[in-house]
Amino acid sequence: GMNISGTALISQHIGAKESNEANKVAGQIFSFSLILSSVFAVLGYILTPYILKAMGAKGNLFNYSSQYLRIMFFDIPILYIVFVFGAIRHAQGDTKTPMILNVGSVILNIILDPIFIFTFKLGISGAAIATILSKALFSFYIIYLMFFKRDGIYITKESIRLKKKIISKIIKIGLPASLGQAGSAIGFIFLNGFVV
Repeated sequence: GMNISGTALISQHIGAKESNEANKVAGQIFSFSLILSSVFAVLGYILTPYILKAMGAKGNLFNYSSQYLRIMFFDIPILYIVFVFGAIRHAQGDTKTPMILNVGSVILNIILDPIFIFTFKLGISGAAIATILSKALFSFYIIYLMFFKRDGIYITKESIRLKKKIISKIIKIGLPASLGQAGSAIGFIFLNGFVV
C-alpha cells in the first residue's frame, strides 16, 4: 500500500514539476511507514503464538516457527524502508537501483545463513538473524541515498514531520491495496490451517 501510494503521489508531483512537493511526500511516506511498521513489528512479536496456532502449528513445528517468526517480525521496519526507497525510485523511473540492492541483500543472506545456522550454532534463529542482518546492512545505504545523496527526489529533516493532509492522501490511495493484500495473506493462514 505504501509502495503504491508513494509511487502514485511522487509521480504526480514529478510530472507537474513540483520537486519540493515530491520531496515532502517522500518524507511523509518514510515517517508514516516507520511508525506503522514499528507497531506491526511489536504486534507481530506478541501475536506470534496465536498466528501459528491459527495456521495449525503444533509440537516442534510450533516451537521452531515461534523462534523464527518472532525474530522475523523485527524485519518489518527494515522492509518498509526498502519499500519506501522502491516507491521513490520507481516514481522517478529508476527500477534498476532497488533491484540491484535487493539482489545484493539476497546474496548476502545466502552467505550469512550457513554462518549463523551452523558456525554460530543458532539453528532456525540463526536463519532469521541472517535474513534481518543482510537487509539491515543494505538499508543503511538506502537511508544514505534517501537523505544525503541529493539526486532527484530526496528526504529532508523538515519533510519527515507528519502532516495530516499528506498522510490522509497516502492512506486514501494505499489502503485499498493494503486491504487486498492483507485479505489474501489472511486467507492463506486459514488455508494452511485446513491443509494441516
